[in-house]
Amino acid sequence: MDSRKQEFDNPKEYSFSDFAVLFRTRKQSEAFVSAFEKAGIPFQAADKARILKPEGISPLISLCRSLTQKGGNIGAIPLQAGLSVKDMQSLRNEIQFLDNGAGLRLLSEKTGLDEIMKKNGAAKEAFERLVSLAGPHPDLKSFLDALDLDQDADTLAYDVEKVSLLTLHAAKGLEFPVVFVAGCEQGLIPFAGDGEHIEDLEEERRLFYVAMTRAMDILCLTYAQKRRIYGRRFNRQRSLFIEDIEKRLTRLEKTAARMPEPKKPEQPEQLELF
Repeated sequence: MDSRKQEFDNPKEYSFSDFAVLFRTRKQSEAFVSAFEKAGIPFQAADKARILKPEGISPLISLCRSLTQKGGNIGAIPLQAGLSVKDMQSLRNEIQFLDNGAGLRLLSEKTGLDEIMKKNGAAKEAFERLVSLAGPHPDLKSFLDALDLDQDADTLAYDVEKVSLLTLHAAKGLEFPVVFVAGCEQGLIPFAGDGEHIEDLEEERRLFYVAMTRAMDILCLTYAQKRRIYGRRFNRQRSLFIEDIEKRLTRLEKTAARMPEPKKPEQPEQLELF
């Protein structure tokens, strides 16, 4: 887009944080995460599970939950990271005088997460995001309560130069100068669980409209004519929602893309919608 920006009749220059890629299912994000990592493009995915999944993060959260329970319950708490009940009480006393960031860093040492982070970039990135999210809260308990209630979009940072990757649902209420809505094909947008039958067409249409209106300057709707799914190549039909857009409002561009090398068929996975 940098080399052809004059064609967009828009003299603006954009930074990474101005871009968002939206898709219907969480499963689709994996392809973008892989491609962005390979290309060295900084990105952030609006996916709470992505923060909690890396090695060492779950034990840290579990320890935090144990320490923030009422004192009368601590004896019934499973021991964490080889710590005795006496150790747990000592830790509780220590962190109560620390801000959330310092408290999490102390606990990362007790769980061994600090050693994991030296070798695992994903764990380090996830931990630093947790520290950032915990910062505005008065204590760890309020942070953990908020973490339980947070939606995926709440895990996005708004002061970093990264492209945002979000599902259509997670994008509600957000706006970006440049938005790509990926996979505008029958079966994805609108979504059909079995690839054919759409449960609620009007709800899918509303969701697509929400996605389109996230764009402030430039909106790109992308679709593939062929796609490899579970090791098999399928012809694809572009979304009927695109057909409903007045032609005078659109500009069609075709890009030749090489199909990825076939992989061994995998067992079908359930697509996560939210």
